[in-house]
Amino acid sequence: METFYSLCALGATLCFSLGSQVFQHYSRTLNLYWLAGYKASISCIGFLIIVLVLHGILGDAPFLDKVIPNSTSLTALLISGAIGLNIGDLFLLRSFSTIGPSRTFMIYGFEPLFFGVIETNLFGSPLRSGQGFAVIFLILCLMTMSYEGYRREKKWEVRGLIFACIGLMFDVTGITLTKIAFRADPSLDLYVANLWRAVSAVALFLVAAPFLFKINLKKEFKKLDRTGLTLVSSASLLATFLGLLLWLAAISKGHLATVTAIGGSSPLFAGLFESIRQKRFPSRYLCLAFIWFLLVFLILFGGDF
Repeated sequence: METFYSLCALGATLCFSLGSQVFQHYSRTLNLYWLAGYKASISCIGFLIIVLVLHGILGDAPFLDKVIPNSTSLTALLISGAIGLNIGDLFLLRSFSTIGPSRTFMIYGFEPLFFGVIETNLFGSPLRSGQGFAVIFLILCLMTMSYEGYRREKKWEVRGLIFACIGLMFDVTGITLTKIAFRADPSLDLYVANLWRAVSAVALFLVAAPFLFKINLKKEFKKLDRTGLTLVSSASLLATFLGLLLWLAAISKGHLATVTAIGGSSPLFAGLFESIRQKRFPSRYLCLAFIWFLLVFLILFGGDF
């Protein structure tokens, strides 16, 4: 089964990397919070359809018994969706528009560092060796990407890295709460968990967008022509629906730090897709930063392969 979870994590990584190319482009022309809310809405519709079919039309147990988890699990999922899919995605998209998907995913690739500590304290998993060396290479990775911005624009690239790091913190918190939800209710399935997370993210968006951020939802929607709407909707289905489904399938039962380490290939895939889209070779600074990242991956998880 561990191989199955690894394949799920790899599939999710490919979905995220492909979808990020579309989000990077439209994060520069659309309101970022609207885009985050639209992504969550597409995901919510997809999971709602699956839940209605599996537990409503085809289900043999009472519908409400299958779709409403216990109070601890439901609370964890609602908070996880608000933090990870709503607030966290806002910083993720801001980072896409500033430093690009490959560099953003490189920062997100250091999630195993945080999960190693979290699993030790919350779930009793053994702590990985080499954490100290991994932190050193993390700092080198950040410095390399910052220096690249300085060489290109004569200023240190700090803002985009801060956005990515903040988004990382929200993502780590959201995934940890999701893990807690699965442990609190063993009968919880992936589709219901994803649905509640998406519902929470969309509900927060519908309240915050018009009242807190003063966003005209209809006006933002009309900024997209038919091609743009197709691309954004397809990327949302790919990354926020299918990718999220595969990702939760991986983290629901697997070792959290190991599964997220599989997602360490996301900078490679995102950088490859970005280079193909822009028709240029990755910069030498990006390649150097990826080397630092690869060293972290080998230090933490080299013994597992």
